[in-house]
Amino acid sequence: MKKLSLSLTIMLIAASSIAAGGHSLAAFSPSSSHILRMLRLRAAVKTDQPEYALGQPVSIIFEVTNPWTRPVRVDFSDNQGFDVIVKNSFGFPIWQLSSDQSYSSALSSIELGPGETERFQIQWDQKDIHGLSVPAGLYTVRAFLTAASGRVSCSDSTQIRIRPQEASNAYIQDYQNSGCNVREAGRLAEEERDKFSAEWRDGLLYLYHQNATYNCCIEEIAITMNMGDRIIWIYEEEILKDDGCRCMCSYDLTATVAGLSAGVYTVRFYNKKTKRFLGEIPIVVVPWASQP
Repeated sequence: MKKLSLSLTIMLIAASSIAAGGHSLAAFSPSSSHILRMLRLRAAVKTDQPEYALGQPVSIIFEVTNPWTRPVRVDFSDNQGFDVIVKNSFGFPIWQLSSDQSYSSALSSIELGPGETERFQIQWDQKDIHGLSVPAGLYTVRAFLTAASGRVSCSDSTQIRIRPQEASNAYIQDYQNSGCNVREAGRLAEEERDKFSAEWRDGLLYLYHQNATYNCCIEEIAITMNMGDRIIWIYEEEILKDDGCRCMCSYDLTATVAGLSAGVYTVRFYNKKTKRFLGEIPIVVVPWASQP
């Protein structure tokens, strides 16, 4: 996976000197007599622009400011310092900075005088944790300090939009499930669960998820989709009857996608409720008129 460029600069927002005999950096440490239950630093995350084309690098800037009249020190258990998480419009975490970086276990810290700001900057290449390009859509970027102590609160979020490369008329035309097979769910070996396949027929794409495991007492298993950059995202969501039952069933699910143009696609399946990636398959869609 491509490594992200990471730069760290320190920017003084307010030049405020500490008079002789003033408070030390330990003034907010747990061992000090001036103990705070939670040290809240001012945080701001922003991007270089609010909207991006598909594949365009996203510049993320995270600023941490000491709003107090005393200097503070934030300690870290390694040299990471901060982290960034990107979520899609469904709330799924699709990328995290720390998953693509290596950090030493050496202790580190940052020291901020009154009004001083530390500035972190990275670039996200619009790839998910699997190294695959993300589709167009709305994304939430959250940045936060990874302090060793839970006494430090410092995080902020912002949203960006990734424009689609081309308009798509694809949509879920229909979906259904086979009904509950309560005995089969408990007997399935791990390698037999979550089998995926697809069939392109009569201008429609039929997607099959065999041996999907969901609650026994459901109203339905709803299936929705999102699409962009030749990726079809399929989201499955169990709708429970009342509070559901204390048992799990094996289901065979089918979804019918209409309106696809010819091309090569990757279909990715997710459990919408648990936000778990289930699997993916490649498909080839040929012009309908050229089918035998």
